[in-house]
Amino acid sequence: MKRLNRALGFTWMTVLPAVGLGEPPPGHGVHPPMPSQAYSVQFRLDTKGEPSVTEVPLELPSPTDAAELNQPVALPAPAPRVRLKRYLPQARLEQKVTEAESGPGESAVQLAIVGPTQSLERWLVAGDMERNRVVSFIGTWRYMTVENAAQRDILFRQFQEELTREPKVIVGRASGGAVRELPGRAGEAHELEDLGCTIRVREFYPHFAFDEKTKQPINRSDQRLNPAVQVELTAEGRREERWVFGKFPDFKMGAGESLPFRIALDCPVEVPNTTPDFVVVTVGQAAHEAWTRYRGAVRAQALLLDQKIKVEPSQYTFHLAQFVPRGVLVETYVPAEGPGGTPALQLETLEESGPSRALWLGLNQQRIIPTPGGPMVVTFAARERVSPETQPGGAHP
Repeated sequence: MKRLNRALGFTWMTVLPAVGLGEPPPGHGVHPPMPSQAYSVQFRLDTKGEPSVTEVPLELPSPTDAAELNQPVALPAPAPRVRLKRYLPQARLEQKVTEAESGPGESAVQLAIVGPTQSLERWLVAGDMERNRVVSFIGTWRYMTVENAAQRDILFRQFQEELTREPKVIVGRASGGAVRELPGRAGEAHELEDLGCTIRVREFYPHFAFDEKTKQPINRSDQRLNPAVQVELTAEGRREERWVFGKFPDFKMGAGESLPFRIALDCPVEVPNTTPDFVVVTVGQAAHEAWTRYRGAVRAQALLLDQKIKVEPSQYTFHLAQFVPRGVLVETYVPAEGPGGTPALQLETLEESGPSRALWLGLNQQRIIPTPGGPMVVTFAARERVSPETQPGGAHP
């Protein structure tokens, strides 16, 4: 039941800039790193409570040019050997879902959005915090599953009432495992002994924006159009402040997030009355439904594969092109032209036995690699350069 109580509030999403339907994150989008910054990859492995962090700068001739890297990375045991293989300055995401032959798998649907001049297909994966939502200018889509009709009814009531629900902050280790839910309002500090951290919500802005004159965060209104929280996180003898966005969970302001925790804002986002909000639900891995909120009205209808649903008031429609009851999502990046691309990096893990494993990361993205010592969190980001004067044991004026 707890999973159901959280399901509709999750605002994890996939943004769709490649076809012109997408909505950019708050700020200025993707740019080459600043002169004081460089692209790097961080590998973090927690073994028996002792974190091991390795920061590796990318050896790039230029951040604006694609490059074949073949750059080896030496990581402490029990981490596997890693090689940085390929860098793309402007890339777009391609997805494929295959049936899981063994091991865990998740239900997945391929959402197809079709219009007079553009179209898009995107896989949505139930239970995947980063891959179960699409947000665009013409509408929003979420995908989730329930086991039976009773759970379906509970979830539908949550959908009807979700815009009045209080926001929550969800905290967990970056390597996975249990998560904790905290009130999203500003208030007292919460000491989470099981996670090894203390967290305080300093600000909650229903409508986050930047003041054009002061360049400081402001709250434009009480409508939950771009909800965000500023949190203070303390762990391992260090303290960080982060802005966490409901609509854009992967967006990061600055490069100061180094503590190994994932923080999400579970806050229903209000959409304009002219933009519909859709939820696609699979019941018992058999029947699909489409729930719609538009102009204050909520409706539910049965949904068959390839059955087209109109996206009011646009000329677009959407449908489910495929359904995989238990699948595995594979993502790659390919070169992109024009606006909407993102820097992407391919790396390869080299196992002592068995085949190597290739993995793609978009900028500011985290991925988890299983190792004999536990999950290893890998992050691709632009970080401040470290000068010799600031390195331990380096030169001093």
